[in-house]
Amino acid sequence: MTLVERPKSRVRFDPAPGWTALAGGVHVRRMVDGNGSSISLYHMAQGRRFELHEHPFAELGVVLAGEGTLLVVDEERPLREGDSFYIPGGIPHGFAVGSDRPVVMLNVSVPQLPQGVDPPPAATFRHAALVVRAGPTESKEPSKHRGRRSVE
Repeated sequence: MTLVERPKSRVRFDPAPGWTALAGGVHVRRMVDGNGSSISLYHMAQGRRFELHEHPFAELGVVLAGEGTLLVVDEERPLREGDSFYIPGGIPHGFAVGSDRPVVMLNVSVPQLPQGVDPPPAATFRHAALVVRAGPTESKEPSKHRGRRSVE
């Protein structure tokens, strides 16, 4: 087997960016963009709601801490720590925090988000596709570690 060397110049290590307020108690950290996708970290305070919005790109996510309700058009799905979801582009969706602690969620957008994108206002759609997968049931306190982790 031959080892192929890859140019190190393609590898990026970015420091953790600052938080951007999207609405009262809803903040986002756009962590990294590359290879046609974007990874963002969301923090939603207790009792907050990320209103219905839509965008042309697909969104995948996993709840890292807390629990709440994923809103998709006229459907509601409970999500808790470890649950994941996929929402195709063009589908109105939002999230309501349902726990007594904040929700932390990691989202991947495909294709990559344009710079400066904020969720646009909701529009009316009649049909939606939603896939929700349950994760581990054990509860863990969120880590305060700011370093990067590998995502497979």
